[in-house]
Amino acid sequence: MPRRLLMLAPFALVLLFSAGCGNEADSAIRVGDTRISYAEFQKELDEWVATTALLDPLLIEAPAPGAYQGDLVRGLAAQRIDFELTRREFEAQGLVLDDAMRAEVVTVVFGDQATADQQLAGFSASYRVALIDSLARQIGLSSALGEDDYPAWRVAALKDTDIAVSPRYGRWDSGTATVIAPSVGVPSGT
Repeated sequence: MPRRLLMLAPFALVLLFSAGCGNEADSAIRVGDTRISYAEFQKELDEWVATTALLDPLLIEAPAPGAYQGDLVRGLAAQRIDFELTRREFEAQGLVLDDAMRAEVVTVVFGDQATADQQLAGFSASYRVALIDSLARQIGLSSALGEDDYPAWRVAALKDTDIAVSPRYGRWDSGTATVIAPSVGVPSGT
């Protein structure tokens, strides 16, 4: 009986290791220990494509049904990485998101509420809130750290944080803080 169990040990090890690696394979983006699934990222892409007021029409033009332009995908992946790094530092600093920060986003990014409403109209209500909150965290963290320390923090965070992007979208380049297009032969969109 123990011999049979010993023969099954290699299979058990394979299952154990593959179960541990499954999370990485299921992630479109990973920022430190935070994973953004393919489904989450796809939903975000869908939100942006539905909001034509904020994007160049050439970026929205799909190369095939269910696919997006690579530049759009890589740009949104980089934005999502930036938002996640900011969220983490915002919370680490003990900052609290409030309505004044959200109102500042409307003023700084859009100019006024009417313009914000018009440009954000294509987003779902939940994504509109998430986007405003992400931008508010950036403005709030920038204010808290100051005009000299915020850029230094951002460069260090983008360089030093363990960040991974699915090869489907490209690869993370910490030196340029961008997602580099995948090699030829690998689909660049979703």
